[in-house]
Amino acid sequence: MDISKVNEALTASIFKSRKIMLREKALHNEDVVVGDGNGGVRYINAREFLETHPEFRL
Repeated sequence: MDISKVNEALTASIFKSRKIMLREKALHNEDVVVGDGNGGVRYINAREFLETHPEFRL
């Protein structure tokens, strides 16, 4: 198997896992940790995150 295909499959699997994790956290009204763009972190409700980032919805 070509290394680029392995990399592509791994990247797709990680992205799908993130979507599943976000959905589970949203169902339980939990927060997620996100970068603030300045080297720090923020805690944001998973539901709010999914509202503003539809590309992460399943």
